[in-house]
Amino acid sequence: MNIYRFIFIKPDRYSSLITSTKHHSTFAGTDKLPVFLSNFPMRTILCLLISNCFMTYAWYGHLKKDTSNMPLLKLVLLSWAVAFFEYLFMVPAHNRFAIKEGYSPFQLKTIQEVISLVIFCLFAVLFLKEPFRWNYLVAFLFIFGAVYFMFYQKPS
Repeated sequence: MNIYRFIFIKPDRYSSLITSTKHHSTFAGTDKLPVFLSNFPMRTILCLLISNCFMTYAWYGHLKKDTSNMPLLKLVLLSWAVAFFEYLFMVPAHNRFAIKEGYSPFQLKTIQEVISLVIFCLFAVLFLKEPFRWNYLVAFLFIFGAVYFMFYQKPS
């Protein structure tokens, strides 16, 4: 697989392919996507999971070491270098896959936030060795309640 083609898919191939129906959105032209993503049913979720791993490390990875003596510009550039890989997965998740899988912008943002919090929780406990407290669990339960209401559809 040519990684260049995967990363830099030409926009003109997809310019008029997005159509919307009453119940969901569809996205034609998925035959141009890499095989491992073209048939995967939850590629939005997969890409958001991967991108959030990079994002969390870019934002919080430097907390593991004492970087107080590092020049701020160097620290910012290192974080941006890691965040670049976040965008390689985040942009297709939002721009290509979420449309095809029928997520509304509100649903997509809610999914993004839940994934971000779950990844951060795992990162904080496993990488930063922060303790997990009971009130964090309660807060997460409230967030999952918000997800329920975001995806709730009134029965017909």
